[in-house]
Amino acid sequence: MDFRISKKIGCDINSDYSQIRYFGGYDNNFILNDNSHDVATLYSDITGITMKLYTTEPCVQLYTGNSIKEHRGKGHCVYNKYSGLCLETQNFPNSINVDSFPSSILYKNRYYRSQTIYSFEIMK
Repeated sequence: MDFRISKKIGCDINSDYSQIRYFGGYDNNFILNDNSHDVATLYSDITGITMKLYTTEPCVQLYTGNSIKEHRGKGHCVYNKYSGLCLETQNFPNSINVDSFPSSILYKNRYYRSQTIYSFEIMK
């Protein structure tokens, strides 16, 4: 589940790794290594669309549509398992119960500020 080097999302989606087998694909949280805001770049060689993700959050959840059942969408397009991908920025999951994780409690009269940007370009 190492995405530090560019690779196709689907190349390991059926691997024997226990977390991928358990969820039937990716449904995993990734803790970002540093405070750099440039988190992910996705590219489709079919459409030429590039999506870049920037965030101030410490984690990102990757979900690859593992539970999608056949569904007809706009223009009679059929969506199945792995027809979608989500990158959800967030704090450490279960941080309320894990002392070593940064707290995600927001106390009265305190402010929480976060920024997530999804930027799109067409490269063709």
